[in-house]
Amino acid sequence: MIQRIQTKIRRELFKTLTKILKNNYKVISTKSLIKSPNALNSKQGEFTDYIRITTLQLCAYEINEKNINGDVAELGVYKGEFAKKINKEFSNRRLFLFDTFEGFDKLTEHEDICKYGARGHDFSDTTQEQVIKKMPFPKKCVIKAGLFERTCKEIENDFFCFVSIDVDLFKPTYEGLKFFYPRLHTGGYIFVHDYNNKDWPGVKEAVNTFCKEQEISFVPIPDTHGSIIISKSKHG
Repeated sequence: MIQRIQTKIRRELFKTLTKILKNNYKVISTKSLIKSPNALNSKQGEFTDYIRITTLQLCAYEINEKNINGDVAELGVYKGEFAKKINKEFSNRRLFLFDTFEGFDKLTEHEDICKYGARGHDFSDTTQEQVIKKMPFPKKCVIKAGLFERTCKEIENDFFCFVSIDVDLFKPTYEGLKFFYPRLHTGGYIFVHDYNNKDWPGVKEAVNTFCKEQEISFVPIPDTHGSIIISKSKHG
């Protein structure tokens, strides 16, 4: 009897979920903050991480509504799919795009493979030109090509309201946090991608190490590969 009831409940839940998905997974906000309800239903090949995109939109709304100062940045641009979302949400701010545009630094990649068991990938199939063409506001974009530990020195006096870190390996993730967190304005956010991705265990190690050192906390979100969000409080 109980098993039949459980089966019926599962069927009803499945029907409800199917209806939601057929309606393009529409999420209604009281202020229409979420502007891309069809993210799960995008054309093949487009960026489709619904939770990551809508969380970005909500954070951007908070930043813009509160007039929090600062530029925005992405460390680990690859082909620019998430960068173009950042550029769209922060159309009036400079967007710094940090990437080697040649894939991983081989020594750094080797260190993560040996120490953390990271899986090798090739992210060299991109170019600066390819990325800029995707940007809705390309004139607001500033390309910083090369190893981050070198290119970041060119903007040591800049401050930020939003930063995305998506570099997969321990060292560049840790270096990114060490550089951007002190330069993050109060009320700003840092997204770190792949925290809960088993392919890139160095990311979790970098985040945990940095946050323990700084005595700060973060919020995990259930997007693809498990991002975390660090916010900056007045005393952070």
